[in-house]
Amino acid sequence: MPGGAFCARLGRPLPGALLTLVLLALVPFVAAGATACGSAADANETAAYLGSWQRVVGGEADSQRVLLVEQRDGGVRTTFSDLTTGFNAGGVATLKDGCLVLDLPARTGLLDAPGVQLSLDANGQLVVDQVLSDGTTEPVWIYERAQSTGAATEP
Repeated sequence: MPGGAFCARLGRPLPGALLTLVLLALVPFVAAGATACGSAADANETAAYLGSWQRVVGGEADSQRVLLVEQRDGGVRTTFSDLTTGFNAGGVATLKDGCLVLDLPARTGLLDAPGVQLSLDANGQLVVDQVLSDGTTEPVWIYERAQSTGAATEP
């Protein structure tokens, strides 16, 4: 009786179909886990950049030329400042291949190229490279972490 065999087959799912359903049910959980892990990894990698940095000029840290890297609104905000001239320029950086990368507005005059890449060297110094139009980088500045003065700061 062909109808009976057919009905019996409909009552029991095929192994391949069951496997497909299980895998589809797991996709949202795997995607959420991967996103959470990626965010934590990004936060861990950017933490080393956060803080106040002083540009090295003539082998010494210059307290008048600073770079502030701070976590703000879910991103990393960078601000280059020259306290003697009142110059400020910056932008929001993103993590790419272990470096912070940002585009500066063209009118800042800070560098010849608007693309900037920040990386940490083996000595813990922050290296600022300009990203040239062909994608290569050229180092332009080195910063050292600013020393704490011991004064209380406001949050």
